Amino acid sequence: MSYRAAPTACHTVRSGGRLALLGRAKLRAEMTTPAAEPRDCDCEGCCPPPLTDLEAQQALRHVANADAVAFALGQLSLVSYTGCPECECWVPTFIETTP
Repeated sequence: MSYRAAPTACHTVRSGGRLALLGRAKLRAEMTTPAAEPRDCDCEGCCPPPLTDLEAQQALRHVANADAVAFALGQLSLVSYTGCPECECWVPTFIETTP
């Protein structure tokens, strides 16, 4: 199991094509919706509260096109957020999913 933090590029990322747009839309929906299934640990680090729409928009600026495509294809799962040291926005952290 390997964790992968999104790159800290505090700028608007180019769309990257249809699959990247789809991945960002799915990611935005997941980030703004409360977790449906309970987890082993319910602390805010393991099970963060849903982001506001503005927070999600800012977080998506830190997601590379490759990560957005991998998320759309189900190859990555969102596990948590870290804080960006430059802009203080949330940065999504992913984990590779097993097939």
